Amino acid sequence: MFRIGKTCLICIFSFAICQGTIDFRDVEISQGPVRGYREGNIFVFYSIQYATVPTGRDFYKNALPPPNWNTTFDATEQNILCQQPVEVAAPPFGYQVKEQCLIANVFVPENITKDLPVVVYVHGGGYQIGSGNRLTPRKLVGTGEVISVTFNYRLGPQGFLCLGTDTVPGNAGMKDMVKLLKWVRKDIHNFGGNPNEVTIAGYSAGSAAVDVLLLSKMTDGLFNKVIIESGSNLNAFSVQIDPLENAKWFAKNLGFNNTNDISALENFYLNIPYDILSSHTAPLLTRTDGVMVFAPCVEKDLGQEMFLDKSPAEILESGNFKKLPLLYGISDFDGLLHMASFEKWKRKMNENFLYFVPQDIGHNKRDREKLAKKLKSLYFGRESVSDNNVLKFIDFFSDVMIKYGTMRSARLQLRAGNDKVYLYDFTFVDERQPFIPHTKIRGAMHCAQTAAVLDLHIDEDKLSDEYKKMKTIIRKLWANFIAFGNPVPEGYDFPSWPPMTSKLSYMVLNTTSEYKHAFVYEKMKFWDDIAPLPPPTWTTTFEATEQNIICQQPVEVADPPVGYQIKQQCLIMNVFVPGNVTEYLPVVVYVHGGGFQIGSGNRMTPRKLVSTGKVIAVTFNYRLGPQGFLCLGTTTVPGNAGMKDMVAALKWIQNNISTFGGNPKEVTIAGYSAGSAAVDVLLLSKMTDGLFNKVIVESGSNLDTFTVQIDPLENAKWFAKTMGFNKTNDIFALEEFYLDTQYDVLATHTAPLLSRSDSALVFAPCVEKDIGNEIFLDKSPAEILESGNFKKLPLLYGISHFEGLRDRDYCGRWVARMNENFLDFVPQDIGLNKTDKMKLAKILKRYYFGNETVSSKNYIKYIDFFSDVIIKYGMIRSARLQLKAGNNQIYFYDFKFVDESVPYIPHTKIRGAKHCAQTAAVLDLKTNEDMISEKYKRVKVFMRELWINFITYGKPVPEGYSFPAWPPMTSEMSYMVLDTTSEYKDKFVYKNLNFWDKIIQKYYKYPSAPNPNVDNSYIYT
Repeated sequence: MFRIGKTCLICIFSFAICQGTIDFRDVEISQGPVRGYREGNIFVFYSIQYATVPTGRDFYKNALPPPNWNTTFDATEQNILCQQPVEVAAPPFGYQVKEQCLIANVFVPENITKDLPVVVYVHGGGYQIGSGNRLTPRKLVGTGEVISVTFNYRLGPQGFLCLGTDTVPGNAGMKDMVKLLKWVRKDIHNFGGNPNEVTIAGYSAGSAAVDVLLLSKMTDGLFNKVIIESGSNLNAFSVQIDPLENAKWFAKNLGFNNTNDISALENFYLNIPYDILSSHTAPLLTRTDGVMVFAPCVEKDLGQEMFLDKSPAEILESGNFKKLPLLYGISDFDGLLHMASFEKWKRKMNENFLYFVPQDIGHNKRDREKLAKKLKSLYFGRESVSDNNVLKFIDFFSDVMIKYGTMRSARLQLRAGNDKVYLYDFTFVDERQPFIPHTKIRGAMHCAQTAAVLDLHIDEDKLSDEYKKMKTIIRKLWANFIAFGNPVPEGYDFPSWPPMTSKLSYMVLNTTSEYKHAFVYEKMKFWDDIAPLPPPTWTTTFEATEQNIICQQPVEVADPPVGYQIKQQCLIMNVFVPGNVTEYLPVVVYVHGGGFQIGSGNRMTPRKLVSTGKVIAVTFNYRLGPQGFLCLGTTTVPGNAGMKDMVAALKWIQNNISTFGGNPKEVTIAGYSAGSAAVDVLLLSKMTDGLFNKVIVESGSNLDTFTVQIDPLENAKWFAKTMGFNKTNDIFALEEFYLDTQYDVLATHTAPLLSRSDSALVFAPCVEKDIGNEIFLDKSPAEILESGNFKKLPLLYGISHFEGLRDRDYCGRWVARMNENFLDFVPQDIGLNKTDKMKLAKILKRYYFGNETVSSKNYIKYIDFFSDVIIKYGMIRSARLQLKAGNNQIYFYDFKFVDESVPYIPHTKIRGAKHCAQTAAVLDLKTNEDMISEKYKRVKVFMRELWINFITYGKPVPEGYSFPAWPPMTSEMSYMVLDTTSEYKDKFVYKNLNFWDKIIQKYYKYPSAPNPNVDNSYIYT
């Protein structure tokens, strides 16, 4: 493992001669031999390079492998730093800033009789300053119970610039930490350490970093315990909220203004000398809003391995992370971190508290202004910030910077099932510590627990007896945790310290420590109300029996299930599983219809489909009406909440469906009516990449006139006016109206929206404005389809023969209106202005009705008009654009079956397959299927078989199946007629196709994003 030696040394200095012996230890690691030297009762190996910093255009990328050597490397250089603003860094004496700064320091007891557990310490410094030797673990290692590693990582822009480009993907500093942990995994056994017993620990920003490392999939298997010392993954400074805006802001501070050109911005950071960049980062450590401009970030998916693909809050809320033993806590007065800024900040806090609102709360400036008032009132009441209430200043910053984020993260760990969280509050203060200014109180300052565990820069023999006692206690607790995953194992002479409970039980760490059963934190409720809440988890079995939960909607037109319950927490899932599952089955996810205003996952059920034993099915609720589809283009109301609910459902399926026997790699999304249009839009969103691999469209496409709002802001204004609110041109007042109006009141007013004569749905998916969040839909469906830049998946795509029967019930009152003013019936997506629309009204009326008056005598023409306007032409247009873009897996159909029990179309002797008739054939009827005709039974059997084939194989008629061959659609629009006797036809004869093609070519109006002219970017300093 290693070799110990002694060398005689003769030194001549200042005319004096000294001589003695120095013990050394040689260790053979994978890169070559290294030599460390004795320091008291330990050996230390300094500055072993664990990775190589890339240069040139790779400067911000992942580090490269370290160098190798053949001769013994003398590991003595203690003062290597990565680039940083040394004027604020308090660097060690004789420091050297080096480009190749990725070095590790290994601290080893002199006597090792077995593989020892290892603790890896990550240094603090706000991700901008510091080094592995900022605080050292010599005394901890001197106990003989652990080996310790400290190290450097890239700082400031080099470590944490995040542009989301291939050249600057982000998180270089965090990936350095991963490299270090891999180096430890590979080589620590050569020093006498156990690679299977590695604890990561950190202080301040280093503590936040280790808590983020815990959540990254990159670190799986690299450590098995975590120690948090005054910094968590949910603190305001831990992860950048908007890394691109931060990068632009910093570049502008350096005089570079072409920040909206991402290539130019990237080149700015690549070409500017790095010492100039780093010299400007010093002020970033004292921002009033708690922002660290350069910090870890959520990475954009560039096809590379990502360190962090979701925010820490999202990962914690999902429960999908490593559940490891955690020693987790704070010091009692962490807010003393900002005491040095008190004199210059107190006036600024009185003038404008907005500057001190943390970056991670408040969706817009108006929110933040409200929060500024609330926070100032909560912490200071009606007092001005002054010397007289300095403790309130400290209390505010304790909560904002460290305390609440730590408590929130610990609770989310517990909620996700981690029952090995040991919470603490370090309260010890040495009697020699000065009083807090303007008080007669001493307090445990930021990272006081770290100062107790690690080495001080003074001789510890000169400390007070109380502080020596505290250091002995805490080092033993930490060594226990590093060894056993429990700070107080059985038989240890210390108050019992069980894991944290739901009441936040914790240990008060002092010379006389005490375990408390509940953490009393009077401001927790206030912060909880601001922070987003996670979904519930449970430990007892959840009885999944409640069938009638629906989201808020106008029930008078919704035909809800008997015994329905409208609940605010309505985002529920229904999973239908065959009785015997012997292998992973393909999954179909059905999105319900209802014009995005009504309905629920149980509106139509897939019981009979699932009882074939060949598929698992999922239905679910999503938010409806304004709650789901109001789209203002502001940070508070960006739009598409209902569509993002669908994305959340699909992610839930990816995470959980295998436990029901479903194959998460074989997921088909299907929908009917507006649900069909929704799945066709889901296909075009980048948010859904990898969440499904087949699509079934049943009477509704992404190009139907109702599918996407043409002008969502105008729709929002129009609806507000119908409710008596007229100040609609003030976007903040409009936003406030929707936020303050009781939602059941809003919902009851949406019923008439389902019967608009222009076929518009006022609340529907929208093209979103780019406000820095992940966007569900960044362009209109037509633009995406025309670009060809979308997922090309197998599609089962089609219509029922008489779609226009959807609007049959309105005929009585619409006939007279169509004769008086056909303008009211011109679809919303054609006609760029009123003149256009008036022309189109005449063209459409003449084309469909000639010189006739609309009446009961030409009822079939009425149905034909609405079939084309609402469903048919949009679906055919979308299918052709899919084909043109290269999708050769489209199976088009026209469902024509009509049961003999269906009444005639009014004023005719004709029966017709109504809107979504194919869905009724595949899913369950509300009547007993034993009572339906034999023909309908046969149709249901073969329709379900076709749908199952597609869900399983991506084609409705695989080879060898006893059904007419059904090849994919050709340029002639070949398709299958689905009836009791089905027939494949080589060409879709659609007499109105050329007419609509010309209309669309000349008059189509692309849906656009709302433009409220709100400045959503603001960063306070």
